[in-house]
Amino acid sequence: MSVIFARGTAEPGNVGILTGPPFFAAIAEYLNGTNQLAIQGVDYPADITGFLEGGSPIGVAVMCAAAALPANTTAKISSVVLFGDPKNGTAIQGIAADKVLTICHTGDDICKGGDDISLSHLNYSLDAGTAAMFALGSAGAKLGITSQKMRPAGGGLG
Repeated sequence: MSVIFARGTAEPGNVGILTGPPFFAAIAEYLNGTNQLAIQGVDYPADITGFLEGGSPIGVAVMCAAAALPANTTAKISSVVLFGDPKNGTAIQGIAADKVLTICHTGDDICKGGDDISLSHLNYSLDAGTAAMFALGSAGAKLGITSQKMRPAGGGLG
């Protein structure tokens, strides 16, 4: 399974520290290891200046680039998970709606199109297990994994 991940605004590295690593850990746990998991972060300027000027987190803008991909490429995308989506479930051009999971917390102003980054926007790590199960549910058949073979993620991952 390959995961392409765009970190949140102002997060360090190419996968961040708040949501990416717990999400990857949950996927690895469901897969019973990492030998079937490849992770690639998106190298882009996830800075607050771009967020404030554009009115939308840059990670979501990177995801919206899917609209520019050819159909034979988007057909290979098994799932898209959006954490704290300012478009809060708006369809992604070129991606079937049943392949998209949007996770927005109650009280997350970003999900309402606002710009207040509160605790409810910073704790999407709590949804790592749910997000991983969705991603694996979509990709599982291609990987030869059935829900009976997946074991629940523990350790507070979701």
